[in-house]
Parts: sequence; structure tokens; C-alpha cells
Amino acid sequence: MRPLLSLSTLLLAAALLSACDKPAEELRAPLADAAPKQLWAFIHFNVPSETGMDSYYYYGRIAQPLYRLIKNNRAQRGFITLEEVRYWGNDDKIHAYADRENTGEVVFRIEDIKQIELIANAPQVGLGYEQYREAKPLPTPEDNSREQAGNEPTSSSASSQQNGRFPAKPQTTE
Repeated sequence: MRPLLSLSTLLLAAALLSACDKPAEELRAPLADAAPKQLWAFIHFNVPSETGMDSYYYYGRIAQPLYRLIKNNRAQRGFITLEEVRYWGNDDKIHAYADRENTGEVVFRIEDIKQIELIANAPQVGLGYEQYREAKPLPTPEDNSREQAGNEPTSSSASSQQNGRFPAKPQTTE
């Protein structure tokens, strides 16, 4: 009885997949997303909503094979799972997405990815820009002249600096 049930399940799955335009693409992303080897990445998502577009900026661990498929434009549809998700808070510190309510795992559609960058090390919760050497704002000519004159740079000139790919907590755009 079991072999008959397995055979009928296999035939049903084959029939359903043959009706899809791109059955291989539909299976590729979930299989790659389940791989044990993971990489740290910074990912920007633009998700359509009823009021326009919602932008999300997250750090998270993603499956290496899925990243390779996305990078090589071989996975354009499906889902991507981010594990150990982290984000920049309004206090310019990294926060864990996991809390009493959330597990720290988020799933998005691959087609909503706007940007994806691999990062060398896991972002440390509770730390800010100091954990990234390249994230320190470069001194402006104004700051250099102040230092030569013996004056300390003001916080307004330091805070007006752009900090590259390190956005704040998820924002909504309309």
C-alpha cells in the first residue's frame, strides 16, 4: 500500500510541476535556501504595500548556494530566509531582531531584493560604527583646519557625515 501511495504522490507532484512555466526555477530557491553553509549579508528590500513601497535594511545569515543563485541571476523568484537578523537602530547601534515576540528569522521574496552585499564578519549587537574601520566618517577639510588650530570638531559636522551602507532601522517610503 505504501509504494502505491508514494508513486501516486510522485506522479501528482510531477503533474503539478509540469504545469508551471519554470518548474526548475521554482524548486531551485527552496533547495538552495535549505543548505547548511551560510554567509553574512547586508540586504536592502523594497516591498510593495498598499501605501506605496516599504524599504527594509537588514543584516542576516543567508544560505551560500541561494546567494550564488541570486548573484548569477538564476533565482529570480521564490523566498529567501534571513537568520540571526540585525538592524541599525535610531541610536546608531546594531540591534538584534530577535526579542520576546520575534525569533530573529525573517523571510522575504527574492524579487523584492534591491541590493545584497556579503560582509566579512557578523555585525555585533550593541556596537556601532566603531566595529567597521571603513565606516568612520572621513575628516572634512573644515575638521582638519580645526585640528590644526587646536579646536575639536563639533558634533554637528560629524553627525552631518553620510555613513555609507549603514542605514537606520527599517523605513517606510511613500
